[in-house]
Amino acid sequence: MQPDSPLDPAVRDLLYQIKFGTNVQRNEAIDSAPILGVKAIRHLSRLMAAWKTPGQFRGAHEAIKRIVLNGYRTGGEESAVTAELLKLIESAQSENLRREALYLLGFASSAESVPALAALLDDQVLREDARMALERNASREAESALRTAQRRSDGPWRSALDYSVRRRRVSLKDVGTRRY
Repeated sequence: MQPDSPLDPAVRDLLYQIKFGTNVQRNEAIDSAPILGVKAIRHLSRLMAAWKTPGQFRGAHEAIKRIVLNGYRTGGEESAVTAELLKLIESAQSENLRREALYLLGFASSAESVPALAALLDDQVLREDARMALERNASREAESALRTAQRRSDGPWRSALDYSVRRRRVSLKDVGTRRY
């Protein structure tokens, strides 16, 4: 394992403001997080995992969320964001951190994350989070992964997968007008 490269001063300031700043300073840091981009996700996730106050956890979470949503916008750095989030769902991470990363991976529109999410459909602890992420993922591969899991499942888990597959077929004109 290679040691971390020197911490970017802007990322260091962001972490300091989230960790030790007042609420106003913390909010300003969160607002500026998307400017820093992907390089801050790993450091913010460490702060989330080792939080000492709820403000530190929520601040780091909100900063990561804003970076991710900014990266997933049209013209954003989707591949880099997805790669960082995939590192956060590895089994060495805490369950809460993995759940948050799975939630954020649901905003991806590419198929990059689908194999990792599909593999988690067999994990008894995280499969519901993985299912929801696949349900929100716009790629055809995500639907294929849900259908594959649906075919080999039974019981209540199959019902959840059935629901996700049905939800993916709802068009915008049907939202709020019919049951699905």
